[in-house]
Amino acid sequence: MTVVTSIFCFGCDSLHGDRRLREASSKLNYKIMPEVLEEIADVIGVDKMRELLTARSGTEIYIPSKITDPNHWLIDLLGATAAHALVDYYRVGSATGTFVGKEILLPKFDWARRGRYVEKMWLEQEARGLTSARIARMLGVHRRTVCRWRRKKRIEDAANRPAEPKAIAE
Repeated sequence: MTVVTSIFCFGCDSLHGDRRLREASSKLNYKIMPEVLEEIADVIGVDKMRELLTARSGTEIYIPSKITDPNHWLIDLLGATAAHALVDYYRVGSATGTFVGKEILLPKFDWARRGRYVEKMWLEQEARGLTSARIARMLGVHRRTVCRWRRKKRIEDAANRPAEPKAIAE
């Protein structure tokens, strides 16, 4: 069973501790954050945690005891500083006096796919002109979902556009 010790607030993009759990549970823009995500966010920051979850959510990852390859997937994904911080945090000493890595199960990224985060990310990627398939892969949704979002946006944009003045017949 996962122990919940923090919540993630989409309103201010930050973590809040136990004192706010009860209050936050009644607000729609708060989602419960599992303990492993809280640890990762504490070590590498919320933005880097999001990048890691976007790439590997719902899978088990292995954090090695040491990264010697400059092209290691963690460095490519998070950058050297964040990757080494994760390695240092999760490295475990063994009985022989050496260090070993650790396997971590990353929870499914569902909590962050909803709400303002997805809307913000979708609009940013749309503005960059990315394809529906690429946006879908980045956000972990189906390509048809992105097509629906685009169609809805076109309809909303058309509805918000001021009507063109009609020519007056003489």
